Amino acid sequence: MSTRNYDEVYGRPFAKYSSDLFKKFIEPFQIRLSRNEISATELFSGKDVLDAGCGGGRGSALVMREQPRSLTSVDISAVNVASTGARIGSMFPAANFTCLQGDLQDIFLKNKSVDTIWFSGVLQHTESPSDVIRELGRVLRPGGKMFIYVYGAGGVYWRVIKAIRDGLSDVPVETLTSALQDLNVATDRIAEFLDDWKVDFLRCYQKDRFEQILVAGGFDVKYLPLGTDYDTSNLRFQGIDSELVGEGDLRFVVTKSREGDEMSGENRRYLDENTMRENAFPLLDQGLESDFERFLGELTQASISNPEAELLKLANLQLMLRDQFLREPSLDWVKELITRR
Repeated sequence: MSTRNYDEVYGRPFAKYSSDLFKKFIEPFQIRLSRNEISATELFSGKDVLDAGCGGGRGSALVMREQPRSLTSVDISAVNVASTGARIGSMFPAANFTCLQGDLQDIFLKNKSVDTIWFSGVLQHTESPSDVIRELGRVLRPGGKMFIYVYGAGGVYWRVIKAIRDGLSDVPVETLTSALQDLNVATDRIAEFLDDWKVDFLRCYQKDRFEQILVAGGFDVKYLPLGTDYDTSNLRFQGIDSELVGEGDLRFVVTKSREGDEMSGENRRYLDENTMRENAFPLLDQGLESDFERFLGELTQASISNPEAELLKLANLQLMLRDQFLREPSLDWVKELITRR
C-alpha cells in the first residue's frame, strides 16, 4: 500500500519537532499512566517491547526511559522511521533498539516474541484494524500486556472535525501545510491539524463494543478513565455529559490471557469501517441540535467553496476546540460557536 499520506500527515510534521518540543510531548503519556496507577517500570523495564506505529518516537522514548531488554519500533512511514531512529539513537546510544519500516497488518516478528506492546493512537488510522489486532495478539507472549488508545465515538469535537474533513477533502496535504506555515501556525499545531483533517483513515469506536472485541481476542481488559485535564476520558470521569464529549478517549491496558477466537465478520466490519461515528450522541435540545447541524453544514460548504479564505478560520476553530472547549465543555460554548459564524 502507498505510504505517502502517512509521510505527509505524520512523518514530516513530526520530524520538525525540536528536541524540547519532542520531550514536552512525552509528558502526557506519563500523566495518563500515573493517574491510572499504571507503572511504566512494570510495563517496560527488562521487557522485550514493541512500539507499534511509533510515529515520531514519543512512545519509544517513554519506553527507553524504563530500560527495556529490547525495543523494536515499527512504522509504515519511512520518514517516521528515520526521525525516530535518529532521536532514540542519540538519546539512548547504548540501548538494544531497532527501528524498522513495516506494516502492522503483517508484522515481521515471530509468534509470542514480545512482552509488552505500546500501541497509542494508531489503530484508527490503519488500513485494516481487524488484521492489526490479530497480528498484535500473535506476537504478544502469554501474560503479556498492551497499552492501546483509540478514539471514542461522538461528541462536539468529532462532529466539527468531520465537517472540516469534508470541507477540505480535495485540498492536498502539502497545500494545507504550506498555507498554515504562511499563517505562522506553530509546528506542533500543524501536526495536530493534519492528524485530524487529512489522514486517510479516521475511525471512532464505542467503548462497550470495542471492549467486547478485545475480550473475544483473548485479552483481559482494564479501562483507563483518567488522563490529562483536557482528555475527554477525564472529562467523562468528572461527569461531563456524552452529548458534549461522546465516549471520551478510550485507553486500556490489556493482558493476553488466552488464545483469541477467530474474529467474526461482524466484528471485522465494525473495526474496519472508515467512520467516525460522530453522531452517536446528538445534543438533547432538539432546537440546538438543529442549529448545530446547520452550522456544520455551512462550515463544510464554505470550506469547499473557498478553502484558502476559510483556512485561518478553521485553524482558529481547531485551536478553540482544543484550548477552550476541551478545557471547559458546555452547551453555552456550542451556542456561542453557532452565533459567531
